[in-house]
Amino acid sequence: MSETINDMKISFDNQESFLESIKGLVGNMDDLRTNGLERVAKFQERNTAAMEAEHKRLVAKYGANHPEAKQMQERLGINGQFKTNLGMEIERSKMAAVQIEQGTWRVQGQVLGTDGQGQAGLTVSLFDAKKGTWLRETGHTCTGPLGHFTLALSAELTKKYALQPTVLTLTDAKQKVLLQDPETVTAVTGQSDYRLLVLEKVTCEAPPPSSPDEGGNNGEVPPPPAELLTWSLKGQVIDKESRKGIKGLILLLHDEHHQFDERLGRAMSGSKGEFQFNFQSDTFPELFKQAPGIYVKVLDDRGNVRHESKEPLPFKAGEVATLKIELDKLRSGPLKNKN
Repeated sequence: MSETINDMKISFDNQESFLESIKGLVGNMDDLRTNGLERVAKFQERNTAAMEAEHKRLVAKYGANHPEAKQMQERLGINGQFKTNLGMEIERSKMAAVQIEQGTWRVQGQVLGTDGQGQAGLTVSLFDAKKGTWLRETGHTCTGPLGHFTLALSAELTKKYALQPTVLTLTDAKQKVLLQDPETVTAVTGQSDYRLLVLEKVTCEAPPPSSPDEGGNNGEVPPPPAELLTWSLKGQVIDKESRKGIKGLILLLHDEHHQFDERLGRAMSGSKGEFQFNFQSDTFPELFKQAPGIYVKVLDDRGNVRHESKEPLPFKAGEVATLKIELDKLRSGPLKNKN
């Protein structure tokens, strides 16, 4: 080899150029990931078109209520959710990695609507976790077209608020607090935090004043967020004969009135057949208000229905529902569940 060990060492003279090359490599990896996801999206579009054509053919031949037509409709629904999630991931991967300036701190993230779409024009600011008022000198930012935001503190402010718990707060055009992140965030020099928040679309305006001298709301503490209610479903899918968990099955939820079906999401069974769904009242207020019965459907990786519950699970705020689903041994064709 023409190179010696000494040639390969990183000296103080070339250290800076070496670090710059590493940053370039990281940027290239981001670009490669984005390109790969976009290729998957193009394939997904062709696949969806083929599935839609097949569904149309099945409906024309057998009718919309035929099992094969309904099965294809289920697969199209899953495909649509995947397309939405993939699109969000592509946009997230396009966000350029911005170097954090020395001594500074930032928090970035995304605000989504209950339909999973990014929400633009929402005000994002930091509130004092104890007093519940806006830390005016930290400023505010507004979410972009896809709901992304970045709020950065200068080195001076990072030092001032270091180790002081603050609350990431979302306000609307009327300066009303819509949501306060239940998890506090703390400025740490040279670091970056990330938050994903969900609520309805609003118009971006400045947060309310934080003291009587600044006018506006005369320094009143904004009303606390509504009590956060939760409901969870935990369970397991097992083989009826071996009693072992079944991995890789898709679980779908739908309510008794089919009002929230598209928003209840899906889960995939883990290595031991386990699965879990979690819902909060701040993201599904109408769901908690109506509290409908919840049904569970299980699909295999081909979209075949392996189980569909006959009785609804009660939706009771504050509770954790549990469910064990027993399936006959998986075969290549659809099964009839005996639960």
